[in-house]
Amino acid sequence: MNKENKIVVIGITGSIGSGKSTVSNIISKKGFNVISSDENAKTLMNNDSNLKNNLIKEFGNNFYNSDGTVNSSLVSEIVFGDSSESKSKLEKLNKLVHPLVIEKMVDEIETLMNNDVKVVFVESALMFETGLFEGFDYVITVNTNKDILINRVMQRSNLSKEQVESRLKSQMSSEEKKKYADFVIENSGSIESLEQSVNFLLPILTNLPPKEFDEEENED
Repeated sequence: MNKENKIVVIGITGSIGSGKSTVSNIISKKGFNVISSDENAKTLMNNDSNLKNNLIKEFGNNFYNSDGTVNSSLVSEIVFGDSSESKSKLEKLNKLVHPLVIEKMVDEIETLMNNDVKVVFVESALMFETGLFEGFDYVITVNTNKDILINRVMQRSNLSKEQVESRLKSQMSSEEKKKYADFVIENSGSIESLEQSVNFLLPILTNLPPKEFDEEENED
């Protein structure tokens, strides 16, 4: 993320239902620092008073529930909608939220770097779509067989197959994600198989140099 530091920033992404959060949890349980951009976005939308006021001005009072928490159903409609209106709303939402998420992420990374942490992972659903990946040293994408992925999301979210497919269309395809990623973790089997894949990859990931340093060395 920064040519002057020695911390390696590794992104974790994947389509909905791919298991990227499960991968992040496995890595976190191994003692590594994992920042969730999506959780940070939720925290900011729920707690940042300036952001809340701006979101209400832009989207109306129904952006929040009566208890002051984000109306997740409305946000899902904006994020996963197919209409031109939804896409326009998504652009407005990203313009308000995305800079604050990046700012919070950078602050967290700098704090870790100042504490001599050598590697940090950042999980984000729309890492490629937003261009966030360009600031990372390396990116992992979690890939899953489409039929398995659809069934997972249907079961956990009570959505129809058509609704899941519509949400998938709003994101970059798995094949495109693999083209941009440095590493691919396949997750179409058991949780034990996924853990084995993560455990195999972790020693490699945690011994990688910052990519920017490699580029500078190649120029010399």
